[in-house]
Amino acid sequence: MPTVEQIPARPHAHHWLIEEANGPLSTGVCKSCGERKDFRNWLLETDFITNEERRATAA
Repeated sequence: MPTVEQIPARPHAHHWLIEEANGPLSTGVCKSCGERKDFRNWLLETDFITNEERRATAA
């Protein structure tokens, strides 16, 4: 039986299609290569800063 040689994917910027939020995670699929990845549907408190914090760091 012949074997199929795997050809490595060329480097590219992923173009994610992310399913609609329904719980803590949504699955995304790259339009170019089919890679799958889970994305969080919320931000942790440490993932953003408030306007007050932004002003304080700019001063």
